[in-house]
Amino acid sequence: NTDLPKQFAECSGKTSTPMIQLSSEYVWGGADNTEEGYPAVPVWDTGEQRFMGESGAPYAKQKRSMEEQLQHFERVTILRVPALYGPLLQKMEDGTCAQLINNYLTKNDWKHDIWQRRYPTDARDVAAIIVALMQKAATLPEHMQPKRVYHYGSQNCVTKHDFMALFLEASGLGDVRQVTRDNAGERPPGSRPPYDVKLSNEDIQKYLGNEFVKPRVLSKKIIEEIWLPHFQVDIQAVRATAA
Repeated sequence: NTDLPKQFAECSGKTSTPMIQLSSEYVWGGADNTEEGYPAVPVWDTGEQRFMGESGAPYAKQKRSMEEQLQHFERVTILRVPALYGPLLQKMEDGTCAQLINNYLTKNDWKHDIWQRRYPTDARDVAAIIVALMQKAATLPEHMQPKRVYHYGSQNCVTKHDFMALFLEASGLGDVRQVTRDNAGERPPGSRPPYDVKLSNEDIQKYLGNEFVKPRVLSKKIIEEIWLPHFQVDIQAVRATAA
């Protein structure tokens, strides 16, 4: 997340090749959706190994460090995106969503957050935006290159509990097993991510014009397409146990 992007940026500058670097919404505080995006949020500073990146620094600080290193390279555009989902090769490869489903279908001992406002975005939409950015950057002279940082993400809020409610609807398990809400109040105790990290698409939509891709909304249909095929055996096992 730090040295390698800088090396790519150096190659980009030497060859006058546009470069798009993906970053994260977790580089600033929840309500501070400014283009600069600093200071980085003090999130996940608890030393938990599962939130540590390749250099050993907490994830949010890594992303901030990466952006600071790249800001001096003229042909580099940073694209900040939220949590992504998309077609899976294996059922557990996407992280949070698959973990939520797997726990529900096995132990079902998690409480599902209704507090943090999340905006999961389809990776296929992000891929289309990257292509559009690269195509436009390749046609512009260097003095007309785009602004340095763009935001792109779904505009539809989906909490963890919202996601599981959609999964129950898609799987038809709502009459068999329920999910537990985390009713911890306005801000749950302990170290948690920011309350709201919604990204504004206004600037990138204005820049790309007709090439802008409107993010799709995470829905029952998408859950049926992406996750259900990988969890059918588990779903049938839950139904058999309840019968």
